[in-house]
Amino acid sequence: MGRLMAEYQQTGKVALAWNFADGGAKLGTTYEEVRQLSAFQKRWEEIFAAKPDKPLVFAGVFAR
Repeated sequence: MGRLMAEYQQTGKVALAWNFADGGAKLGTTYEEVRQLSAFQKRWEEIFAAKPDKPLVFAGVFAR
């Protein structure tokens, strides 16, 4: 068992016990924008078209 997991089980006060992301942003695109990128359109339809909440990019700020 890893050191962090052992410490968490004993004290409940390691990185696993709190939210480590301070902030984040999800970036997506519209179908009109995808049509302009013909090379990307097929993959977008396979992966993202049916899942509008799925981001193309996630950017986050993490605490240390």
